[in-house]
Amino acid sequence: MKKETEDGVIYLEPYFNSKSKTVTSDDMINESIMIAEEEILIKIADWLSEGSQWVIDLILEHYLNIINYQPLRGGSYIHLPQELKNPKKKLINLKNEDEKCFLWSHVRHLNPQKKDPQRIKLTDKEFAKKLDYSGVTFPVQFKDINKIEHQNQINISVFGYQNKEIYSLIVSDEKYRDHMELLYIQKGEKSHYVVIKDFDSLMYTFNNHHEKKHFCKRCLHGFSRNNLLEKHIPDCFAINGTQEIIMPAPGSKVYFKNYHRIQPVPFVIYADFEALTKKIDTCHQSNDVFY
Repeated sequence: MKKETEDGVIYLEPYFNSKSKTVTSDDMINESIMIAEEEILIKIADWLSEGSQWVIDLILEHYLNIINYQPLRGGSYIHLPQELKNPKKKLINLKNEDEKCFLWSHVRHLNPQKKDPQRIKLTDKEFAKKLDYSGVTFPVQFKDINKIEHQNQINISVFGYQNKEIYSLIVSDEKYRDHMELLYIQKGEKSHYVVIKDFDSLMYTFNNHHEKKHFCKRCLHGFSRNNLLEKHIPDCFAINGTQEIIMPAPGSKVYFKNYHRIQPVPFVIYADFEALTKKIDTCHQSNDVFY
């Protein structure tokens, strides 16, 4: 970038990049490149709008980074991290010896057991035959979860765990009555799905609030009452990508009422011209003469 000034020409070398894109088929390549190009052009325009008279002089480098994509998938049993073993977190870690921890988690969600819920029993194997996992390979990849939802009429949300923090990986957009939440944990190259019996109970132990809270599964924000959570969901930043804007009805009038929210100005200057006049001893008050 260059800009001509009175002291000469100024040069800067800013760089602009796009977000990484996951491409799982050839059909997605052109679309991903077009989206990345648009992101870069927007960043260039934003950068130019912050200054004046800057123009593009030369493109020094333009490159595309490509790495091998390793999709996340759950496998055989691994132990829970020590801090997640607290019974209050309401987690069920199925002890499977195969690569079907997702399936067994699904079974345990639908077929709860009071005694040894972490064990896979004969009744669970029989129950698994009722589920439709046709076209799904094991271990289950994230891209197959939506297929499992449709084939079994269930909403499935997956949360990750790293550095002692919970974060959203997949939050279901389906509208089925049944909901299942899973925790995705990793240890080295191994990964595993764990059943979350009560999402609010799991999140409760990660905050300092001592009363029950209701958590948004998208932004993980907690609310003291469920009606506040329901009110928050349509406006959730994670759903809309921005705060939802509701326009007033045509013909209606909008009045500003929240005067307490007015921000004070950083400083105020009062100009009092009378303070600038100087007293003159030789002048005397007269009703006939104007100065």
